[in-house]
Amino acid sequence: MRCFISIDFPLEEKAKKLIEELSRMKGVKCVATLHLTLNFLGEIEDIEPAKEAMDALEYRRFNAELRGTGAFPNEENARVIWLGVKDDGTSASIAEKLCSDLKNCDKPFMPHVTLARVKHGNNDCREFIKEHRDETIGVYEVNSIFLKKSTLTPGGPIYENLYEVKLH
Repeated sequence: MRCFISIDFPLEEKAKKLIEELSRMKGVKCVATLHLTLNFLGEIEDIEPAKEAMDALEYRRFNAELRGTGAFPNEENARVIWLGVKDDGTSASIAEKLCSDLKNCDKPFMPHVTLARVKHGNNDCREFIKEHRDETIGVYEVNSIFLKKSTLTPGGPIYENLYEVKLH
């Protein structure tokens, strides 16, 4: 099964408006939920190592702000449009600990929440990113980390929570 470890954020009005705006653009497929992927496990048979790594996390609740838009690999050739996640460094610390314990990371952690995937470059996307670059969506208390199963379907991924660890 395809799995990842994440922090979930609520899909509140400001984020919904951004997603609605993106959904009107040609070649853009928007997300249905907002989450920050801390560790992508990929296709795995056994979830026990992930659960053990999550249980070993000893972090306090923290605040995270969703703010500003950007794109991967860059704004000129956007394939993913995202919201930035700003916090006191806790999300990066958790991601680093999970990477170390699970020994599965090959690229640096860049805290972000995916808003949409883009099939081909599009000037509307560049304008959208520029227009919302400094927009603040909200500040949220992070109190849980989730192990999720992701089932890919033609209508988009379906996520299922398999395990939860509450932060102190």
